[in-house]
Amino acid sequence: MAMAILPAIALLALAAQPSTPELPATYSNVCLSRETGDQGGVELTLLTREGAPVVILKTCEGGCWRQATREVKLADGRIAFLATYQTFTREGAVAETLAHRFTGVVRGRTLVLDSPGYYGRQVLKRVPVPAGLNDKVGPDPSTWPMAIRRCG
Repeated sequence: MAMAILPAIALLALAAQPSTPELPATYSNVCLSRETGDQGGVELTLLTREGAPVVILKTCEGGCWRQATREVKLADGRIAFLATYQTFTREGAVAETLAHRFTGVVRGRTLVLDSPGYYGRQVLKRVPVPAGLNDKVGPDPSTWPMAIRRCG
């Protein structure tokens, strides 16, 4: 009996190990609220541009905002990047610059993304990018339509 348990434990340990994602890859927990029809969540696309990995981060609250490409560090299934945003006054002057540091770990088809403070912890599932979509809307995934699912 103990011999059968050991291989199962070894398989669980391997499944929990961080894994380097194949690029491009998109992870999302964006969903559409049943009550309000608003979108909420985070979508992250990892890809390569000019030989270096980049991340495109979409944050959604009501609608999806702040789509921007960022440099990202990928190593041993872990990711790290800094997202900076500016807010503006009615006159168009910069009111505030905000910076959020993100770190995450990929395990299989799940990305656990952490950002202390506003974003907190997000659990994102890998989602497929429709075939040929890149040819239809351009090379920048921040312009791609998202696969929207209903919230829980």
